[in-house]
Amino acid sequence: MSEAAIAYSTYQTYLMYRTTTSGTYTKLIDIKDYPDLRPTPNLIDVTTLSHNSEKQIPGIIRMGDGYSFTANYTKENFKLVKGLEGNQYDYAVYFGGTTAGVPDGNQGAISWTGDIFAAIVGKGVDDAREMTINCYPSTDPEWTETPT
Repeated sequence: MSEAAIAYSTYQTYLMYRTTTSGTYTKLIDIKDYPDLRPTPNLIDVTTLSHNSEKQIPGIIRMGDGYSFTANYTKENFKLVKGLEGNQYDYAVYFGGTTAGVPDGNQGAISWTGDIFAAIVGKGVDDAREMTINCYPSTDPEWTETPT
């Protein structure tokens, strides 16, 4: 009998995209990190003079400055992301892949629709050249157990 996993590594985490809603997700570029993908909502204070402690209800989810990912800079990576700018496409972060390294999201996925922007990160002596991929969601991020 196999024991259920108690935690998973970030190994095989992929930034994916598709340009049509009926299309298939494709890996955008390899990423080095990913942000919090399901921000918590603002809290609205509903305390009255009858309460002896604060009472709060969830408000809207603040996306802040969107999602920022770090990747290694190559001319090809930068050009690919720059080519997507100014368009509303579907993006996703897939958790998990096959033993051959093919992204399949077998541990779930977070997806959204939005715009994207690439920027080159400042660096110093003996550093790897990096870029950021900034995603600006126009839809609520959704977690799915099995990506489509």
